[in-house]
Formats: sequence, C-alpha cells, structure tokens
Amino acid sequence: MQSTIGSIKTHRLWYLAVGVLAVVLIGLIDRHSGGQSSFMLLYLFPVSLSAWLYGRLCGLITAVASTVIGILPAAVGVAQSATQHRIMADGMIALAVFAMAAFWVTRLKRTIRNEQLLARTDYTTGAVNTRYFHDLTEMEIRRFRRYQHPFTVAFIDLDNFKVVNDSLGHQAGDDVLRIVTQTLRMNLRDTDTVARMGGDEFALLLPETGEEEAHSVLSHLQGHLLAAMRKIKLPVTFSVGVVTYHAVPDTVEEIVRRADDLMYSVKRGGKNRVAFNVVAA
Repeated sequence: MQSTIGSIKTHRLWYLAVGVLAVVLIGLIDRHSGGQSSFMLLYLFPVSLSAWLYGRLCGLITAVASTVIGILPAAVGVAQSATQHRIMADGMIALAVFAMAAFWVTRLKRTIRNEQLLARTDYTTGAVNTRYFHDLTEMEIRRFRRYQHPFTVAFIDLDNFKVVNDSLGHQAGDDVLRIVTQTLRMNLRDTDTVARMGGDEFALLLPETGEEEAHSVLSHLQGHLLAAMRKIKLPVTFSVGVVTYHAVPDTVEEIVRRADDLMYSVKRGGKNRVAFNVVAA
C-alpha cells in the first residue's frame, strides 16, 4: 500500500515538473522571439495539466505564473505609458483565460469522477453495484493467479426483509439496507468490498483472506448485523454463505454461484446462520 502511494506521488511530482518546465520553456521561446509572436495560448497546456493533477488552486497559481512569464518579453524595454497599459490589459485578459481554463478543467474532472462513481454505485445504499463487483472479482482472480494469495467471497441475504417492506413500507426497507451497508463497512477493512447485488442480497469481496480469517470476520459481522437490527427493533436476520478460494475457477460467474448456492442452502436449512466452504488448491 505504501509503495502504491509513493508511486502515485512520484508520478504527480513528475507531471508537476513537466508542467513547470513547459511554462519556463514557452517563456524562453517567447523571450527569444522578442515578444513579437503570441505564445500565450501555449500556456494553456501547463495550466490545464496543473489543474487536472493538483486541483483548482494549483491551476490558478500556474495561471498567474504563466501570465507573468508571458508578458515579460513584451514588457522588457518598454517606456511608453500607453504601451505598458496595453501590455497589462493583455496580461489581465490572458490571466482571465487561464483562470477559466483551470476552473473548467477541474470541474470537468469532478464531473467525470462523479459519473464514474454513479456508474459503479448502488443509488440506495452507496455500496458498489453488481457490475463493479464483477469487475473487482475479475481483478482479484488475476491477482490470485500472479501471487497465489487466497481470497474470500461472501453472500448475505436478509431474512424477513419482505415482512419489513410489506408492514412498514419501502422507505423503512431502504433504511434497513443502508444500515446494513453502514454496519458492514464499519466492520471491514478499506480494502474489502461491499456490494449490493439486488433486492436484499449483498456480497463481500475480502482480498488476502484465508479460511481462519474468514471465520473470524464473518462471525463477528453476523453479530454486529443482528445487533443493529435489534437496535431498530426489526425481525431481520441474516443468512450467509462464505467461500474461501485457494484455487480459482475460470470465471467470476462460477465464484459468485458457489457463494450464492451456499447462502441459499443456509436459507433452506432454517436461516440466520453462516456457512463456510473452502475451494482447496
């Protein structure tokens, strides 16, 4: 994890260095030309790059630096007051253009991130959706084939959830789903994934988790979930199927099916229980 963060910081510093170098290089070329040619639009590249990688403030700082460097060649040796005023006016226009570029680039990035988040998130609970869960599981399969580290997938079904919806309404049902999601997240690692698979079914993806850890984590989760339901005085319980993989099937669908089938065997056997299975190497 620390190496990943360090790699991200290194890449960002490299991009920042490229942006600064671009500002200086454009300024030198502009100065060499005697300020007769307009290079101001070229500064949009480092301004936009800084705004995209580091945010609006850094983009604005780069915009100011680009404006100052951009007007220096034209300002050198100018004594006439009228010419100085024209250069300053051009500089203010350039600064406004650069600042708007920084603003819109950061806004575009935020919009793209929000769209990406919506595309992979369940609207009601904030958990990841089925499609993104499948993508993450596919990534985990590839990671397993490289490092041979076990992982665990769990399927959770809410017993008596239909009773809550029928007696108290869908709003109460949605509140239960959100409480379940929050409880799961509070008692799992940041690297674990909570997904809503539809209706009242949830799935968990637990990387680097063998059978002993899976027993401990899911047993505690079952207790926390039941305590959360007792707190709101609802008769909801949880049927859970947990499969730990020391060897992986060829497809995500097979991984999902194994955990799903195990969860349904719990429901057929009386509900409100956690069943465990291991796929050995």
